[in-house]
Amino acid sequence: MKYWIIGFGSLLGIAAIIGGVWAFRYFTAPISGRVEAQVTIQSGANRIQAYNHFFDLYAAIKSYDALIKAQEDELASTTSTDEQERIRANIAGIRGQKARAIQQYNADAKKSYTIGQFRDWQLPYQIED
Repeated sequence: MKYWIIGFGSLLGIAAIIGGVWAFRYFTAPISGRVEAQVTIQSGANRIQAYNHFFDLYAAIKSYDALIKAQEDELASTTSTDEQERIRANIAGIRGQKARAIQQYNADAKKSYTIGQFRDWQLPYQIED
């Protein structure tokens, strides 16, 4: 009987330690979560990726302007009705892609806690559609 009580007491002690560790982790999770998030956000790899992300998006948006201009020039020199309709459809598609890229840029720029804080000051904060 004595050994049974010692064994039960040991199991109870181990359960209490495990429960205590879980409780400690539970109650300190908000603090440790904030610290881990800050470390991840401010890491060198994340900073470089975020910084480059905005330049890549901005370059893509600018390239859509060149694509639209090229299609408009081709539209002006085309006499075939079928060809004109195809070119107009191309222009509409490119404008849609440009609008999507602008919305992504603007959404990312507003994320001031994460990626938005790494937008270069030379790039616009928001881009008008």
